[in-house]
Amino acid sequence: MTKCTLSDFDLEVAPNTIIKVFVIRPIDLPKNKNTCEIHAHGGGACLLNAEMFNGLMAEHAVMKKCIIFNVDYRKGPETKCPGGQEDFAKAIEYVYNNDENFGIDKTKICASGVSGGGWICLGACILLAKANKVHMVKAQFLWTPMISNECSRTPKEDIHSYELGVDGLTPMFRLLGTDHDNQLEDEQLFPGRCSDEILKKLPPIAIFTSEMDMLRRDCFALKERCMKHGKLLDINDIPGCMHANMGENPESEGYKYFFDCQIKGFEAWIKN
Repeated sequence: MTKCTLSDFDLEVAPNTIIKVFVIRPIDLPKNKNTCEIHAHGGGACLLNAEMFNGLMAEHAVMKKCIIFNVDYRKGPETKCPGGQEDFAKAIEYVYNNDENFGIDKTKICASGVSGGGWICLGACILLAKANKVHMVKAQFLWTPMISNECSRTPKEDIHSYELGVDGLTPMFRLLGTDHDNQLEDEQLFPGRCSDEILKKLPPIAIFTSEMDMLRRDCFALKERCMKHGKLLDINDIPGCMHANMGENPESEGYKYFFDCQIKGFEAWIKN
């Protein structure tokens, strides 16, 4: 964090309900008109917290030369879908409406999320689309996102050893849903299964997955749908890595490849 300043603010997301948003700003950025990334951390939307990832987000902020807002959204099972997604959507709206105070260019906002944070991010953008506010996000960066539980719809004989079996992440989706078995087509609980009508309204999407990602099927299912509707920026399939671990070891080739893809993508799709 030596190359960044770290601050935070409280955001009221419901009556008497406050979440914290961390603001990570490289010290060498100009005062105004900076690009920014609003990020949802991983953990199946039920585990971990944003503060744990401030160090990693500082690396992203320095490499991308942007301000990062790391959102500590509410989590399941206490907060059911779409509560955490609503928190993230409100964080996006707050940053967008306070662009001058934060020194950002509100036309260059990236929304991102990793694993369960990808579920939060995509679900939030669906909510923004339904509210005709999707213009607030220029593009989405989804890292190994948990969005459609494709393993649960895949024959047992086709499941790979690095996947979680035919149940996939069903237990996690059960924690997030209110009536899982009757919500299999709910586009907030399963944002990767959203309607074509909604998908066409979303900000364009860059997908980051890996060779042995347990959510690889979710990523490629979304890729096909985005290609069909002109919403795919790119899919980055990182060799030799498992779920989300391409961002963990700075000495690994997967880590270097992942960051290179992120930096180049940010330059091409957010800054320009």
